[in-house]
Amino acid sequence: MSLPRDPAPDTGPALVDAETLAVVASDPTGREVTALAARARAAGYRLTRDRRAPHWWLLRTKSTGAQVLSACVLAHIEAWLDT
Repeated sequence: MSLPRDPAPDTGPALVDAETLAVVASDPTGREVTALAARARAAGYRLTRDRRAPHWWLLRTKSTGAQVLSACVLAHIEAWLDT
């Protein structure tokens, strides 16, 4: 006996955010996320996903984990890091 297939359409490969291990099917490219996470780390922050709303990205301080910024678009976090 086989299990029924998931009726949800295939949205492409899922990306895993290493910081929170949240799997989200619809994401920016892995290269984009990796590059921005590296920039955040170099500036003393961590880029993570909001556990309650995985489509939101959070920028937290590396030392205390305090939330500095949240955005649903990575470009907003990138622009903030540019300032």
